[in-house]
Amino acid sequence: YSNLIPLVLNALDLENEDLIHKVFETFNEFVEIKKVLGPHLPMIIEKALLISSNKDFGVNLREVTLLFLELISEKYARVLIKKHGLNFIDKIVEEGFKIASENPELYDENEASPPSMAVQMLYSYSCTVPNEKVYPIFQKYLQKFGVSKDQHERAAATTILGYIADPDSCLDLVRDDVDQLTNFLVDRMQDDSYVVREAAGETVGRFSEHVIPDFLDKHKQVM
Repeated sequence: YSNLIPLVLNALDLENEDLIHKVFETFNEFVEIKKVLGPHLPMIIEKALLISSNKDFGVNLREVTLLFLELISEKYARVLIKKHGLNFIDKIVEEGFKIASENPELYDENEASPPSMAVQMLYSYSCTVPNEKVYPIFQKYLQKFGVSKDQHERAAATTILGYIADPDSCLDLVRDDVDQLTNFLVDRMQDDSYVVREAAGETVGRFSEHVIPDFLDKHKQVM
C-alpha cells in the first residue's frame, strides 16, 4: 500500500472532489499504521494543506483533510520534528490560523466548519508538540494575526489564545507571559469589531478558569 501513495497523490485530479475525499478518508483509516503513511508524510501534508486552505473546495472535503492534519499530530509530530525540524509544524500552524480566520458567517453555525475544525486542529498540535517548540510558533502567529487589519484574523488569534491556555496545552508558558497576554486581551476587549470583542470575552473566561491565580490577580485591569 505504501508504495502506491506517491502514485495516487501525483495522479490525483484536484477537480474531482469525490475522489480526493475518498483518498483522504483512506489515509485517515491508515493513520495509525506508520509503515504505510510515514515514508510519504511530507507529500501528504503538503496536499492536505493545499486542499484545506482552498475555499473553492466543498466543506466536506476540507473537513476530511483538516481531520487528517489533526489525526497525525499525536502520532507523527515528533517524527516530523526529528526529520524536518519545525518546518512542517510551522506550516500547519500558519495555515490553521488562516483557515480559523475565515468569516464564520459563510458557514452553518450549527455544523462543524473549516474555521472551527482549524481551531481544534491547532489545539491538538499545542497539546502534542513539546511546549518549548510549539509555543514560540503560536506566539509568532498570535502577534501577526492579533494586530491584523482584518477583524476575523484578530478574532481568530484571540480565540486560539484561549485554547492554548489549557492545562493540556501551553498553560505554563502562557502563565509566564500573563502580563503581556493580559494587555493583549484588554486591547481586544476594546476592539472596534464586535466579533473580536466576543472572542476576547470567551478567552477571558478560559483564562479565568485556567490561568490562575496569575490572571485573576489582573482583575482590576480587566474590569
